[in-house]
Amino acid sequence: MDGILFLFLALLTIISSIKVAYYANAMDQKTKVSGSFIGGILLAGVTSLPELVTCLTATFINNPYMAIGDIIGSNIFNLFVLAFFDIIFIKKMIFNKISHRYLYINALLVYLYVILINSIINKGQNIIFNIGMPTIVIIIFYIIYILFLGKINNDHTDTEKVTEVKNVKLKFIFTAIFMVIVSIGLTLIADKLTLEYPAFSSSSIGAFLVGVTTSLPEVVSIYALIRMNSYNLAFANIIGSNMFNLLILALSDILYRNGSIYLFSDNETLSITKITLYISILVFVYIIRRKSFSKITYIIPSIIIVLAYIYLFNTIVMG
Repeated sequence: MDGILFLFLALLTIISSIKVAYYANAMDQKTKVSGSFIGGILLAGVTSLPELVTCLTATFINNPYMAIGDIIGSNIFNLFVLAFFDIIFIKKMIFNKISHRYLYINALLVYLYVILINSIINKGQNIIFNIGMPTIVIIIFYIIYILFLGKINNDHTDTEKVTEVKNVKLKFIFTAIFMVIVSIGLTLIADKLTLEYPAFSSSSIGAFLVGVTTSLPEVVSIYALIRMNSYNLAFANIIGSNMFNLLILALSDILYRNGSIYLFSDNETLSITKITLYISILVFVYIIRRKSFSKITYIIPSIIIVLAYIYLFNTIVMG
């Protein structure tokens, strides 16, 4: 019964996020706000609301393993989605057309994963007032990330005609509230599933069950944006969501009172974080391969990312 309810709430998450991408694209086309800000802050924040609520809820119900698993699992799934749609829309060669300035933002993510891996291996050393060093670095890097966004001036691409949406901000608020309610239910049920299926750890359930489910808004939005040829907005959404997710992890670390949240990580969390780091390094190819006109050489990085995610899933969940 819990599994059926979980799937129902996952479906509600998808439904509530279907129009979000269209709202963002409408604002990108009809306002002077840069697409990088809309995609990297506004859209990324809205589509990451499920991660925010589930991670904080897991923290408050004293399940830090699920909290950190949710964030890392969501981030690696976002990159998997990026690669998967790159393969599906290979004729568009979409990532030949994104701004090269995202290279610097991706570099921030790579460095943050290195710090996380080091903290996990060393069991949260360099803890100050129950706050881990990664938390401090994440907050500083997120501020730098916002400053970088201000320097990215995305050109508006030709998109499908978007019907003017009235009261977009109000609809954003209602969608966000609905996502919060659904996300709380998702986390509580996932926590019950960890008791019903002891063969799977909280971190693995957080990474592959909760993490994937809370990333469904990103899946829907990036698909819609690519269909509308809003490539920079789509990429900004994924990169921005991953940055925002790490900020959520930092917030959870601050709020968790039973020690730094980075102390509660196992070998599965370490493996997932390492693969996420390797994939993030490979994402550099997305940004710099602007002169890759051969579809064969173009698609190789995406194929590697998809295979890496399948291998990770098979090793941790199926193995």
